[in-house]
Amino acid sequence: MVSYISFRKLFVILVGISALTAFFLYSNTTAEAQANRTPTIGAYAQPLGSQSNIDAVLELEATLGTKLPMVRGFNRWEDKIGQDKPFHRFVRDGGRDLTISVKPVRRNGDVIPWAQIANARPGSALYADMVRMADGIRRYGEPVIFNFHHEPEQGKNSAHGSSADFRAAFRRIHNIFDAEGVTNVQHAVILTEWSFEVGRFNSNDRRRAELWYPGDDVVDIIGSDEYNWNNCRNNSSDPWIDLAEDMEPFLAFANQHPDKQLMLGEFGSDRGAPGDKALWLRRARKWFKNSPDGDRFVALLYFHDDGRQEGFQQCEWWLDTSPGSTASARLWFNDPDFR
Repeated sequence: MVSYISFRKLFVILVGISALTAFFLYSNTTAEAQANRTPTIGAYAQPLGSQSNIDAVLELEATLGTKLPMVRGFNRWEDKIGQDKPFHRFVRDGGRDLTISVKPVRRNGDVIPWAQIANARPGSALYADMVRMADGIRRYGEPVIFNFHHEPEQGKNSAHGSSADFRAAFRRIHNIFDAEGVTNVQHAVILTEWSFEVGRFNSNDRRRAELWYPGDDVVDIIGSDEYNWNNCRNNSSDPWIDLAEDMEPFLAFANQHPDKQLMLGEFGSDRGAPGDKALWLRRARKWFKNSPDGDRFVALLYFHDDGRQEGFQQCEWWLDTSPGSTASARLWFNDPDFR
């Protein structure tokens, strides 16, 4: 009996030691994984000529020598979405992650006021549209980052209403998605980089980010669109700037919401002098690997396009504006830490 009790005690002690060892190993491994977490890299690829969105993605992937880990898509209000849209199914079925931005503008260009979205009631056409979006994303079956009306604070969007109207519309869509049982979505608010810094120059500016933030209870991810303009805009003074420095106002705002994840809904750099853009990409990649602030980012979406649609004829964001920038882009998109 004595030897049996001793054996049982020894067994309990050994089990306890094993459990503690496993716990500390798990804790250390988990902490290390969290400390080394890096965001998923991705892109929006602008179709050229007769290209479809699928064609543009495949061409960019051929340039980069790898599949895009994440793809950014832009929808108008009436567009199909999620499971109902061939482009979105192409993204999913190819093993890519998806970020969708939906702008409340109809195909004919008619603006949908945010207040109408916020006040839509069951049985109305607008309410049915939001249920349709929720249903398409739920049936999509894979995680989606959903963004309602990117860069709402821009002056060109003033016809949609006030910042209060936007916040109410954002909350309305979020709540309808919840009511429809959409569990595979994260809601992102995406603002311009200027919204996070304009308050330093004009405390009454209507574009200030705090006026457009819908609230911690309905926002999962805070996003910013960050560009190295390099004076490519008409009548503007935007000197060459590294991405890390450009993001400082955004990060200052994000620190007021420490529980929220972050993303770059768009980012890009102008061409610059020979070698400049390649170095800009390398430095940005290094920052997200090494900075403690980089751990909060979940997605980085490069804007593979130019500024012509916005009237900025001289702005060249393309990743392949030179052999050097192409090489730096290939290194980043092939880096397993960002996949």
